[in-house]
Order: sequence, then C-alpha cells, then structure tokens
Amino acid sequence: MSKAHQHHVGGGERARHQRHHIALKAGLEAMGLKFLVKEEYQLPQMNAVLCPEGVDEAQVRSRLLGEFGLEIGAGLGPLAGKIWRIGLMGETAKRQSVAICVEALKEALARVRPTLDLGEAVRDVDLIFETVPEVVGAKHAVLARAEAAAPESAIIATNTSSIMIGEIGRALARPGRLIGTHWFYPANVMPLVEVARSAQTAQGVVDTTVAFLTRLRKKPVVVNDAPGFFTTRFINLFIAEAMRSVEQGICGIAEVQRRHLRIAVALHHGQGARQQVAEIVGQIGIVTFFKLLHREIAVLKRMNVPREKEA
Repeated sequence: MSKAHQHHVGGGERARHQRHHIALKAGLEAMGLKFLVKEEYQLPQMNAVLCPEGVDEAQVRSRLLGEFGLEIGAGLGPLAGKIWRIGLMGETAKRQSVAICVEALKEALARVRPTLDLGEAVRDVDLIFETVPEVVGAKHAVLARAEAAAPESAIIATNTSSIMIGEIGRALARPGRLIGTHWFYPANVMPLVEVARSAQTAQGVVDTTVAFLTRLRKKPVVVNDAPGFFTTRFINLFIAEAMRSVEQGICGIAEVQRRHLRIAVALHHGQGARQQVAEIVGQIGIVTFFKLLHREIAVLKRMNVPREKEA
C-alpha cells in the first residue's frame, strides 16, 4: 500500500469518526445533555458526557445494557458517577449505532424521574429497591410507607447485609412480597447480588427478582434467611480470625492488611482484591455487622428457634 493510499485511508477513518461524533453530539445536546470538555478538546472516538443532575447514572447504564444491549462506560476516579463515556470506534462508528444510542438513552432517561416524594416514587411500580441504613426501625418506617403507597402486587426488595428478612417483614401487611437483595460495593461493578428469602417470601417474588437481576447482567445467588445470610458471615469469619492473629502476636496489622484480609476480600467479591479491606468493608461496617448479628441471635432465641444438634 502506497503512502498516499495509507494517508487517504487514515483521513477517511478520521472523517468517519468525526461525522458520527457530530451526529451523536447533536442528538445528545437536543436532549439537553452536555459534554465534559469544550468542543476544541473533544475526541470523536471517546465522548465524555455529563450525567444530568439527580439521575442515577449507574441505573441508566444498567438499563441500557439490560434492555438495549448497549454498553457505555462510567466515569473513573474523580469523575465516577458524573459522566458517561460513549465510544465511537471500529464497528460502533456508524450511523445506525449513533441512532440506537441516542434513542436508547432518550428512552432510559425518560423513565428516570427523581423525586423526594416516596408516595409518588412507588405509586405505579412493580419492584422497589430500598437502601436506607441498616437500622431496623428506619427500615420498618420507610418500608411501611412504601408498601402503603405502592400497588399490592409490588415486590419490595430490601438491601441489607445482616438483618433478617423476617424481622424486617414484621412491619409489613404483606411480608410475602418482601425479599432481601444484598448488593456488593461498588454495586455498578460487582456482579454478585445475594438474594435472601424469608419463610414467608412467595416463590413468585423470588423468581421475578432473580429474573430482573439477571437482565441487569448481575449474578443473583438465592439463600435462606439467617443473621448475616452467607457472605457477610463468611467474610467476618476471616476478619475475626485476623483480629485474633494480631491479638496473639502471630502477625501485625500491616501484614494482615496485605495478606489475610486481601484473601478474604477476593473470596468475598469474586474478583481481584485491589482495595484494602478498610476501603470496602470499613470499621463501621464491621462493628455494625457484629452488633446486628448479636441482636438477630437474641431475636432467634426469643422466638425459640431450635439449633441443629452437633453430630
């Protein structure tokens, strides 16, 4: 291939990328979206778009992926949660891809309506995800209000790592519509979702929740109700043993942080442990879990739940 022909091909590719970048830019700006950098600094192959204020950008990306098979990137570092990264490279740099992206994003954003009114938020929904702090009273108050305002057929999914679903369900008129969904941080990256069912949770509720999470490209794992379910109990066994090792002088805190707890985090999240355990779990999370575990065991004793006999 001659240099002149190579130059023509390269120029043609640049022109193609630029043409579709302009089309994408026009479509996004017509929706009121803005780019992160000024036009003279914009790269046609990678478009950094500012997320609208009040919109859960991870939810929008999940919806685009689950419903349209369209994957756009999240912001990284200080831009995490603030931008979308839309690539126009290779086969994606064509008119059809731009049209699909604009229409899919328009439809997804049209469904996202930020509100501070709980009644308005749950009025016509099929599935509710609650993520208030792990305080039983707070969850009771919020979920009771949500249940009263939502359709009777709505499923309520409570995000908890430790509190028994049966205990949370005591505040509800329809505990069979309640299920636990224990997401892992960061939720937009970690695929695992622990789905906890109480003795009262209807099988249809379990099936619908698992199907929805699967559409979001998550990996739901169903477990039965217990204090801490499985994963939280499992990770905290590692943490407790690490603390015991330091107490007994087997190793120091720095060694634990580098080795023992990194293994625990890797097992817990199913991915490489790139963060220190304090960044993922945190001292508050550890203390909260043990307090909740102590409380839930006391609840089980009051309910006279029999313990399995040792063999």
